[in-house]
Amino acid sequence: MSILGVVAATEARFRQRERERDSNLARIARGDILQIAANTPELVTQRLRRLHADPERVRALTAGGLHFDPQGPGCGSERFPRALERVLDTNDLVGMRFFEQGLRVARSVGRVHIRGERGDALGYGTGFLVSPRLLLTNQHVLPTPGQAKRSLVEFNYQESAGGEMRVSQVFPLAPEELFLSDAELDYSLVAVAPHPELAAYGWLPLIADTGKVLVGESVNIIQHPNGEPKQLAIRHNQVVDELELFLHYQTDTDPGSSGAPVFNDQWEVVALHHSGVPKRNDQGEVVTSDGRIWQEWMGEQRIAWVANEGARVSRLVRHIRACPLPPEGEALRRQLLEAAPPPAERPPLPVSLPNPPGPATWTIPLRLSISFGAPVPEPPAPLQGGVGLGADGADAVEAPIAMGEPTAAEDPTAAEEATAAGLNAAAEAAAAVAAGAAGAAEATGAAGDAGAAQSPGLGVERDLDEDAAARERLALFGGRPPAPSVPAPTPPVTPADFRLDALARTSFDWQASLSLCLASELAYKDAAAVKAQARTWGFSDVAFVERGPAQGFLAWTPELSMVAFRGTESTADWLSNLHLTTRDLPGLGRVHAGFLEQFQALRPELERLLNLRPALPLLVTGHSLGGAIAVLAASSWAATRPVRALYTYGQPAVAADSSTAMAMAAALPGRWHRLVNDADIVPRVPPTFRHGGHLLRFDHTGRVSGLRRGPASMGARAAGIGPGMDVAPLVPPPLAEDRMLTAEDFRALQAQLRTGAQTRGLAVSRGLISDHRLPGYLSCIRRQIV
Repeated sequence: MSILGVVAATEARFRQRERERDSNLARIARGDILQIAANTPELVTQRLRRLHADPERVRALTAGGLHFDPQGPGCGSERFPRALERVLDTNDLVGMRFFEQGLRVARSVGRVHIRGERGDALGYGTGFLVSPRLLLTNQHVLPTPGQAKRSLVEFNYQESAGGEMRVSQVFPLAPEELFLSDAELDYSLVAVAPHPELAAYGWLPLIADTGKVLVGESVNIIQHPNGEPKQLAIRHNQVVDELELFLHYQTDTDPGSSGAPVFNDQWEVVALHHSGVPKRNDQGEVVTSDGRIWQEWMGEQRIAWVANEGARVSRLVRHIRACPLPPEGEALRRQLLEAAPPPAERPPLPVSLPNPPGPATWTIPLRLSISFGAPVPEPPAPLQGGVGLGADGADAVEAPIAMGEPTAAEDPTAAEEATAAGLNAAAEAAAAVAAGAAGAAEATGAAGDAGAAQSPGLGVERDLDEDAAARERLALFGGRPPAPSVPAPTPPVTPADFRLDALARTSFDWQASLSLCLASELAYKDAAAVKAQARTWGFSDVAFVERGPAQGFLAWTPELSMVAFRGTESTADWLSNLHLTTRDLPGLGRVHAGFLEQFQALRPELERLLNLRPALPLLVTGHSLGGAIAVLAASSWAATRPVRALYTYGQPAVAADSSTAMAMAAALPGRWHRLVNDADIVPRVPPTFRHGGHLLRFDHTGRVSGLRRGPASMGARAAGIGPGMDVAPLVPPPLAEDRMLTAEDFRALQAQLRTGAQTRGLAVSRGLISDHRLPGYLSCIRRQIV
């Protein structure tokens, strides 16, 4: 999906209208918007009537010339702009109703997951419901019915007021019911598969009438830029020109996002955003907002946009109305053209995973009848239309799996035995995908222990008393005890599980995560082992880099390069000696001095080697301290090198303050994926430091939550999410990952590690520190793939 291919026609239109646009801008600056040719008397009349302005006021403004005063007759032309401003409400003061209405209409805006033929993620766009069943987006987002059939739309993908990610819901598309598209207007209208929970998101009516906006007014955009959580560009885009089919709107700050709705201040959709006019240098090259030459790997959000363009809604409706359709599609179109607006009061959106008493069935393509709470005799008919890998016609296997806590009438032991007895091999794999079946809670514990011999070792033996370790996790981090173990459904991870082709994927991917975790493990080895294994994986060249205690390696293929950094050999020793000093990292802010020192030791040689192949996409990874160094490296290189992705495992915080964390995350939009295992203590230090990026946290059962911090963008949803399936972040326990250890707790932890004496009731033993080990991370990631 090349954005440059889409903007060519937009640039041509923008150049052709330069004289008219300059005239419009001059009149806007003087406040003479009624003198703009596009703002005809008929259009102004329609606009004011849409605002329910007083009829006498409308007549005075449009028929009586510039002689209206809301306080009485005789207003001179120099006072007229203020009178019009009062009617149009174009000043910068807006009432609270404006924000409440904006929040309501934002429900209908979703993130489009663009999927390839094999179900792989190709990218993201924005789309919005325009009727109870129809989604509107750009043609360059969903160009064909086949592309739409493989893709998904996700609603409520946004942060709460507290900064946590809300529960989102994913729905499949149904282009076989309706799919309309046009290249000139760059729109695709596609049906969403029916589901009762879709109604909670409402829809945004497409109004065929003109007069929804005038040249000179501001417009608002609700969007998922680059696939990031939902964002609003409020009143920073000003309409500067109106063409037959398009609106042009300029901004100093906020670009649009492909497929986003463009609203007037009354939250009526006036245009479908699709493209823009990029800024170019003297050589005609597109440049970024910070003056560098833009390359496609940077994403369209990095382009310095001169203006934005959207297709006018009235012209979209005219085209949609004229297209021939079969009877089933005609019913959906009639619903779009004739349906009343959605009710102002809508059903509440989900805030956590529901816990109904009955079963639910998903096809992924293994069909699970999963019972929440008390069992019921007969499951209802399964939802139709599986989504994700293998959903198109693959054979489904049904297996009942009990989930949730047993009721008072149930025997927990008997329930556990019945659950284990009902698991066959297929159901075990499906349970791992569903992430949460009882009996799979500690399914990979044995695999993690078995893989310990292959790990680099952290100087800490795993506790033999797993129950004691679980109690310590509860004492420090809250939660509930893990379910009894059952035989592991997945084999241990070995270096043979590395997949080089997974590193070509540009969005978050579990197989890429597993492969880079194995590379982080390899970074602990000596030079000979590193080079031998990397070549076995398919890398053509490997360089081992070591400077004092800092170590890593760089590996290439003709298509990409990868850098992996080594972590600490002894976590306990490292924690006990960790200091809290900071240093400045130019262009980003204050960071941990010790982490920066190790990066700076390796940096000259790594950059010399990277300069041998500067155009290759770069992946950066590391575990523990190596993850911290990887963050510094990737965020420092992002401005000058094509950093494709950063994956870290059990990484300590790097940024000394929130602004630095935000700057680092902004340098890697949607490309920084930070994995944290259960009660791993390392990501909660150093105290007062801050994290960024996209957080994926494994709980004690191995389930993953997509709790995010900072301007993260890439979803953590595994392939195979069923229709309307909730994806919920975990409820943060008393000391969740996003709550760092306090300075006092950190000092107590260091004292305990140095002396072995427990202080202030803070019980941190080897059982907790063992959650930091790489075998545990590898096992949890492997479970998501299975």
